[in-house]
Amino acid sequence: MSRMTLSSWRLSVCCVLCVVVVAVGQEIPLPYINLKRSPDTAWTVSGGITNALVEVSPHMWSNAVARVETPATPAGLPVRVRAPGVALETVILRWIGGMPESTKLLGDTWERSYGDLA
Repeated sequence: MSRMTLSSWRLSVCCVLCVVVVAVGQEIPLPYINLKRSPDTAWTVSGGITNALVEVSPHMWSNAVARVETPATPAGLPVRVRAPGVALETVILRWIGGMPESTKLLGDTWERSYGDLA
């Protein structure tokens, strides 16, 4: 029986601060997705099959083969996965949110352009 756990792995996600504290102490929410909060949905992939996980408590998802936990900590959002006897290929976490229409996302074309795009 094998046990897979990601508790010792660090899930590196580029997080954007979602609150700016101004000098008067008021908080101004920014229109970005807070990746430090618990994900909205979760799936696992095993044997080429994607299985949805059901949220059983605020920071825990489960299905017949796996359990995913995302306990909130001041340092970030650790991800713990348990799948006894199953070889997981992928764990998918999704945060629902949006970006302002004025946001521009630059892909790999821009990265390879060496600054010569006008």
